[in-house]
Amino acid sequence: MRRRICSICKTSGCVLQHRSSDLHSLVFVFFALFHTLSFPLMAFADASSYLDGPGLKRVSSLTSNAGIESVVQLDFIDDLSGPLYELSQVKKFGNVLDSMVLETASEVERIFGQDLEETIIVRVLSPSQFDSYTSAPKWSSALFSRGEILFRISSPSTRSWRSLRRSLRHELIHRAVAEFSNNRCPVWLEEGLAQYFSGETTKHIADTLRDASKAMRSLSTLDDSFLDMDPTQVPRSYAHSIFAVRSLVNRYGFSRIGAYLKLLGEGSSKESAFSKAFGISFPNFDAQIEQQIRMWRKSGKRML
Repeated sequence: MRRRICSICKTSGCVLQHRSSDLHSLVFVFFALFHTLSFPLMAFADASSYLDGPGLKRVSSLTSNAGIESVVQLDFIDDLSGPLYELSQVKKFGNVLDSMVLETASEVERIFGQDLEETIIVRVLSPSQFDSYTSAPKWSSALFSRGEILFRISSPSTRSWRSLRRSLRHELIHRAVAEFSNNRCPVWLEEGLAQYFSGETTKHIADTLRDASKAMRSLSTLDDSFLDMDPTQVPRSYAHSIFAVRSLVNRYGFSRIGAYLKLLGEGSSKESAFSKAFGISFPNFDAQIEQQIRMWRKSGKRML
């Protein structure tokens, strides 16, 4: 029997999720009393509790700051096939992730000039939980799906904070763009923004764009999920997307992009919203991006 980590509320003590077995219940009570007497309260933020879910029981923390509300759920501790975790290790992981979510969400609100009204839900899953809950490829370590930001970790100590922050910034852009645009943002813009905001390196992007043997696709054709695309087209689609977003940011700034997302969220057509926000028609912008890529290729530059 592995030791379980219970959630402690601030006012009424330990909250237990008992199993049906009497033996399990006795073990839970013993560890709950031991935890309460020997360790600091496990309160990552303003409140903690067990929440019921589809096949999962998870420790969660609810955090509010400057109008931003987020819930961080540490589902991985409920994977009985996983390793044991030290309470201090899990608590530190939860605290750092809580801070990262609020810090990143505040930055997103500032640069886009819009408030995140809906609660941000972040779930941290073990590899087996992640695989059973999503249809993401094996190489994927994070995903925005069903309104939730999902992370795959083997242990709270095996993933570097830098990598975690980069993944969070990427997925939180997906989350914010979905809310701001009412799920109507073009895929090329959303994926380009996620790459740009997470600070992903541009060398591999440049290498992809430099390959002139592959014909460029119009941005208008990059409006469906890249996960459903021919795998040979995926790297080029990501590269084309971030090239276009870098051009938008350099020429118009994030505020105009925020205005475009807001117009989409209010129901404007994509073409009308683009012209109104940027002062240029989308077909003309698309043609300009293709021309810029050709000129960049001829320049011989190694980076974007």
